[in-house]
Amino acid sequence: LKRLNAQRALASACVRSTTGPIFLRAMAKVKMYSLEVPHSEEPEKGWGPIRRGVDELAPSLGIRDTDTGVLVTTCYENFMMARAKNPNGPFLGHRPMKDGVAGPYIWQSFEAVGKRADNFGAGLVELKLCPDSG
Repeated sequence: LKRLNAQRALASACVRSTTGPIFLRAMAKVKMYSLEVPHSEEPEKGWGPIRRGVDELAPSLGIRDTDTGVLVTTCYENFMMARAKNPNGPFLGHRPMKDGVAGPYIWQSFEAVGKRADNFGAGLVELKLCPDSG
């Protein structure tokens, strides 16, 4: 509880003095990704407080890549960013069943799934099944 209170105090001080990189480093240190907007909750409607990102940027739909600052707004963009950062990491898994018992996970990497998606898309284009994006 003391650590959480210290984190909140630091976050509050940083919000009052948002000074670019210092602000972002402080937020990264305490792993604070959002802050509550004061007096924004509406308990009679069952709504909690609104939360805003701590990256000093205007609210927008999507999430910002913490490494590049790029705004990611679609699942495809999110997947492509993860694929570039961690091509051999586990992405899509399944558990084969044997005699009604699930076995251990078998994983496909981001790169392997990305290649499958690329090939599927190329097939759709080749068969002229994609609308013209003109």
